[in-house]
Amino acid sequence: MPATVHGCSYPTNAELMQLQRDLMPRYMEGRLGLEIMPFRNSDADRIIYNQPDIFRGLQSWRGLGKPARQTADRLNPFGRNCEVAPGYWGEFDNIDEELLTRGVQPATCSSPLDLTEHMTNLTLRLLERRLNRIEFLIWQALAFGRYEAQNSLGQIVHEQSYNVTTISSAIPWSTYATATPLNDFRMIQLLSRGTSASFGVNATAYMNRITANCLFRNTNPNDVGKAGLTACCTFMGPDIVNQQFAAQGLPQIVIYDEGYVADDGTFYPYIPNGRVVVVGTRPGGERIGNYVFTRNAVGAAVSSGPWVKIVDNADRAVPRRIEVFDGHNGGPAIWYPRAIVVLETGCA
Repeated sequence: MPATVHGCSYPTNAELMQLQRDLMPRYMEGRLGLEIMPFRNSDADRIIYNQPDIFRGLQSWRGLGKPARQTADRLNPFGRNCEVAPGYWGEFDNIDEELLTRGVQPATCSSPLDLTEHMTNLTLRLLERRLNRIEFLIWQALAFGRYEAQNSLGQIVHEQSYNVTTISSAIPWSTYATATPLNDFRMIQLLSRGTSASFGVNATAYMNRITANCLFRNTNPNDVGKAGLTACCTFMGPDIVNQQFAAQGLPQIVIYDEGYVADDGTFYPYIPNGRVVVVGTRPGGERIGNYVFTRNAVGAAVSSGPWVKIVDNADRAVPRRIEVFDGHNGGPAIWYPRAIVVLETGCA
């Protein structure tokens, strides 16, 4: 139950953490970035993982009655050791003296100021901003093979890169009459060779609405535009495109037009205009990556995962402020970057 401290009643740190756990599924719903790279906790202070070796070679000839030969090279059971430096993210909001003085009135002279509802709203706002940051980082890693963090002066203070494959369409999709999206995806399909990933019909090509509209305007009679030109009363859309792609064993498109509203009120889509992020499938449905939470010592205990914290300066400073902190240590880790292909379409 809420604690009463110096005349104010508000949730404890443990209650705020539990509130976030209870509401997390609702706030994560529909976030495709978190479905592609779900959360994973690590007890280490860095993101450390192994990329297994690709099995190579053909079985050797033995001959009847002859001894078997040893393989040409030994299997490395550890693979290639990789390390990713985590980012350190956090911010706070506060209830200041003016709100404490004027904003909340007790029911009786002896009642504490109940700040529960307001602090809950602050917590949910910070949670939304945290999830926005996480999904933004995931899509930056997927769409550009890198992400960065900037300080308040706009200077880059942290950067991480991944070896994803980026190709350009043979003809910009904005050239509707001659663009060849089908051929572009056929080229992507071939990039699965030697990667243990598949860019076939079970792979997914993510794009925002601007890029999708550019694709749907294609009028090339020798490509996807044929469906819109030859079929009576049929409008180009995801189902029409996916039917053509599926017939040739190509990835299926998904339109994802979500994003975030920046502090200045500008909307930014998570997937940049003109870029298609193709995520291949791994054997057994193995994840291509995770968003990893690393160890932090900011909360009530040294642990991994996000942290929240309430700091009340009532006994230490004037004016009084009750601060609500939220943060996490970690970042996106792409275990198999060769399972990702980014197509630059030329659509703006």
